[in-house]
Amino acid sequence: MSKNSTKAILIFAVLIFFVFGIIGIPRGVTGPAFKASILDRIHLGLDLKGGTHLILQVMVDEAVGIATDSDAAHIKQDLLQNGITVGDASRPDPSRPDTIQITGAPPDRVGDIRTVLNSKYGTQYDIASGPNNTWILTMKPTAVAEIRKRALE
Repeated sequence: MSKNSTKAILIFAVLIFFVFGIIGIPRGVTGPAFKASILDRIHLGLDLKGGTHLILQVMVDEAVGIATDSDAAHIKQDLLQNGITVGDASRPDPSRPDTIQITGAPPDRVGDIRTVLNSKYGTQYDIASGPNNTWILTMKPTAVAEIRKRALE
């Protein structure tokens, strides 16, 4: 035998040895016997069997809170641009992400404050004045639903 044919036979023998090491020695030479041998020896994990389950959770309340925080900063800036200085504009209660409270509003500028708030934020928020020169803006349910829908998308 030539040197090349010896190498080919050796390579083929090693290949057969490893294939039978993976699938096992079949109980026959038919196709179903080979298939049964493969199915008995090779076990698929959950990822290959389709047994994994992935849950994706979207924090929609956080999306509403982020939108409210952004609006609070814009409100304070808009009031300042109109010459109205307020103490703070922020969410007063972390469990209510749809509410903004403005504190420290000048009592003599109530009409100007209402005009600024209604013109820019009246479509998204219900605006009410509160005690001690405060204003409460509560996001309308339609605006909350729209933010939640966008967060899910």
